Amino acid sequence: MTITGHDSSTGTQTHYMMMVTDWRPPIVYTPDDLNFTVGTTGEEIRWDTHDYPPYGYEVFRNGTLIDSGDLDLDNDDVRVNLDDLEVGVWNFTIIVTDFLMNSVSDTVMVTVKSSFAIGNETLLIVGSVGAIVIIGAVLMKRRK
Repeated sequence: MTITGHDSSTGTQTHYMMMVTDWRPPIVYTPDDLNFTVGTTGEEIRWDTHDYPPYGYEVFRNGTLIDSGDLDLDNDDVRVNLDDLEVGVWNFTIIVTDFLMNSVSDTVMVTVKSSFAIGNETLLIVGSVGAIVIIGAVLMKRRK
């Protein structure tokens, strides 16, 4: 678009206006889904985002907003600490929006397992002891 104006002291002045349209949403580098045992510390989700100009983000846990903020050129990653999660499966979703309101979302599933787990060795021992008890009971019953 060109705007031309006239004034009596300087003559004609021409100004050019350019309209910029950005249809591309921000980029979010997707972290892997996580699995860890309850009580583990130092686990986090880290989303790395890129866009120019950046604007903001929202993070949801199982559909509930837990964090939001602004993004800038020097701070374009979003981190969520997972230290206090209880046993269960958790859905973390981020929505990143740029200055022109283009947005993108990403979801990370987090599975927190119980610290009590029965391993194969434990099952083998319990099974063996159970078999011995049953065989002993059958033998004692035959003696009578």
